[in-house]
Amino acid sequence: MIIGTLPEGGHHLIDVLAGAMVGVASIFAVRMIGAYERGKADSVARSAVGSEAGR
Repeated sequence: MIIGTLPEGGHHLIDVLAGAMVGVASIFAVRMIGAYERGKADSVARSAVGSEAGR
């Protein structure tokens, strides 16, 4: 697909490059959100364990 964009016109190449950038940004965002959620879940689990130990 990328090879076919060159003879057809420059704006098609830009579309492919922009799509790749959006894909990379999406993967990065999903990984960051997942890490945040895992950290949040870990802190809730640690506080629950800590509250049970205090009983």
